[in-house]
Amino acid sequence: TEERDGRIMAMPAYVGGEFDVAGLKWIPSVPGNPAKHGLPRANALVLLSDRETGLPLAVMDGTVVSAMRTGAVTGLAVRHLAVPGSRVACLLGAGVLAHTQLEALRIAMPDSHQRLSDFAQSGERFRYLEAEDAAVCVVNFDHVIEIVPEAE
Repeated sequence: TEERDGRIMAMPAYVGGEFDVAGLKWIPSVPGNPAKHGLPRANALVLLSDRETGLPLAVMDGTVVSAMRTGAVTGLAVRHLAVPGSRVACLLGAGVLAHTQLEALRIAMPDSHQRLSDFAQSGERFRYLEAEDAAVCVVNFDHVIEIVPEAE
């Protein structure tokens, strides 16, 4: 299964226009990496090629780029889909991407309270954020229904 064996996501893209490049973001996700090898569960690689010649223009680590993109999508979604005047945002899941998503919530809803929530004790690694920012609240839960009604 994917949770046991992991997965590899290959995401091709073509930019076009002024930037006539094609690219690929390659993200292998290996659940056993942290315990077995002391490595992150996922990493990413970005390859950009000149569309006309096919020659590589860039081969680079895509881990940070991918995390920032995920956070940006969260911020855009909140900015355009949240009820105007909302004061509480709830981020379900305290995985590695929660860092960039939480930062996006802070930017998209600067006067709000952010609740970072995860099952059982998974969110504890983010507890330090409460001391740094009074608007952040880490909440552990057993069932999603316990936390969702608090978000606006």
